[in-house]
Amino acid sequence: MWTKQETNGVLLLNPPKTQDGEVLVVMVIQSIDSDKAKSARGRFSDFLAGVDSKTNVKSRSEISASTRGDLQAFIQVEQLTDKDLGDYEALYQMVTDEKHDAFVGVISKGDKTMAQYQDVMSSILASVRPVPAQATLRGAIRTGDTPDLYPGMPGWLPSGKGVPIPAPAIIKGSPVGMWFKTQYESTTFNNRPVLHIYLADGTRASNPRLGGGLIFDIEGQRKQKGVTGLGTFAISDGQIVENYDTFKKRAAFSIGDDSTGKFFKVDGAKFRPLIALTNQSIVGHWGGPGIDYKFKSDGTFESGMTHANGDWAVANFHSGTFILDGYLIMFTPKDGPSTVTTIGRSGDMLITNSGLFFKK
Repeated sequence: MWTKQETNGVLLLNPPKTQDGEVLVVMVIQSIDSDKAKSARGRFSDFLAGVDSKTNVKSRSEISASTRGDLQAFIQVEQLTDKDLGDYEALYQMVTDEKHDAFVGVISKGDKTMAQYQDVMSSILASVRPVPAQATLRGAIRTGDTPDLYPGMPGWLPSGKGVPIPAPAIIKGSPVGMWFKTQYESTTFNNRPVLHIYLADGTRASNPRLGGGLIFDIEGQRKQKGVTGLGTFAISDGQIVENYDTFKKRAAFSIGDDSTGKFFKVDGAKFRPLIALTNQSIVGHWGGPGIDYKFKSDGTFESGMTHANGDWAVANFHSGTFILDGYLIMFTPKDGPSTVTTIGRSGDMLITNSGLFFKK
């Protein structure tokens, strides 16, 4: 399991094992507001200048630029030397939406360790996205030890432990990150979303147990009672093989693209990417299976049944505050206890444990 340490706003990630004499460290730096007076390339150059002033650079590549949907990404690779570490390499990346800039650095020495974790590194770099420092409304969701409870249940809290969740993507023909499919429930007459997570190292899990807004608690899920949904997957020759608990399933696998973006199919089930929400993208009136939500930019919410004219019905009306943190949201109603559950976005849909919601 990758280990993490946070210091001065920088998250340090270390792989489970490195070869003798080799080094691999990932540094994820907290997002900052974009300086509108400078171009994105100029801001990245300023960042590099600040980093280089503290190191001994032997050579550097040209800055490469690419687009990822509505994001821009910039990368530079440098060869450096240090009296203690010797010769080593640094890769720096900035991803921006022109409102906020996110930075990541990879420090490496030696080829074997980097080759061993190449797919994981690709997944981490692809997952970096700008998230403003104030993206969590009203503070952070607290963590706790609640192994016998599940997301959405009163009292459940994320553990604070786990590995980073990469942004959903198809990398080298395999999914990484958070995805979901819909499953019809005859008891509610609605399609219920079922979340799945895939990691570059071949880990898969259904109904993933989150350790935080962007953290997957693998060990916590492994220790769940009964069916855990945690296992491995592999894709080859148009098939996916999944092993979890006592099950081994082989099914047809295909990748497609439509108006909502990339998707993949396992037999007839279509999986769509689940995107972490921001304060801006959650605000609005959302209607779903038997309930509406209204999220406001000041961190308050209202929920319940609405009439055709949009007015609230008296029954089951609630209001209070919410905290948004990646794929988690904590509701604190005025008339009851707080609950923490999973949430995300896909196209024009809001996805929660209870169903699919559409903007009204």
